[in-house]
Amino acid sequence: MNLDHLFLPVSAELSLTAAEMTPNGIAVCIQSTAATASCPVCHHTAHQIHSHVERHLHDLSLAQLPVRIHLALRRFRCDNLACPRSTFTEPVPALARPYAHRTTRLRAEQRQIALERGR
Repeated sequence: MNLDHLFLPVSAELSLTAAEMTPNGIAVCIQSTAATASCPVCHHTAHQIHSHVERHLHDLSLAQLPVRIHLALRRFRCDNLACPRSTFTEPVPALARPYAHRTTRLRAEQRQIALERGR
């Protein structure tokens, strides 16, 4: 059974590597499949991987079970010598904003609830 459509945005270059039930809900492991990334400062395309990082995101509940996403990303080295940024983590704007702890769709859902409750 293919679960990609439940957790991944359609346009994102991401791959679902694992999904399992835990005592605390559903744990989903996702990794990036993009070959390169653009530097957020100079927008130069970077190819050289510096290291790997993991982000942990809260997502929309599934069957009233909390979903926690473990997102494996790479840190790239910016190849542009004039750029002040030496390394950066590849962005995944379709899934979450930089430094966010919630997915974009959970954030939108919570915002909509807050707007409706605030009327």
